[in-house]
Amino acid sequence: MVMLTAFASDKLLSAAMRAGASGYVLKRMKHDELFDAIRRVYHGEELLDPTTAAELMEDVRDRREMQRSDAFADLTDREIEVLALITEGLQNREIAQALSLGTGTVRNYVSNIPSKLGVANRAAAAAYAADHHIAEVLTHARDD
Repeated sequence: MVMLTAFASDKLLSAAMRAGASGYVLKRMKHDELFDAIRRVYHGEELLDPTTAAELMEDVRDRREMQRSDAFADLTDREIEVLALITEGLQNREIAQALSLGTGTVRNYVSNIPSKLGVANRAAAAAYAADHHIAEVLTHARDD
């Protein structure tokens, strides 16, 4: 079955797949392309309109970035920087040097971070940060 629609929507695509569709194409496609799509699906191929695929991939990327940044929403920018350095294995003294901070200031950040993340300690905070791709969040924040 081929779903022919005017809308590129992940919800419609999901519904079409649940209904058994093997193809999802947009009405704006040329007639010969539509006939080719129907033939390809008839012969067992699965087909997704390129525009729809690109939009879905963009949606997935946006959701992933939002989830990553939401993972650190309770942290200040400085705490994120400190946590990133903890994740790299740096000790408080090394973090202080890297960020031009006093060791007491770093100690305060390090003691606040686990509770803000809902984890038990520094090691758990580092694991959480790695699991939630802190390096990508930090890079994205610097690019903005």
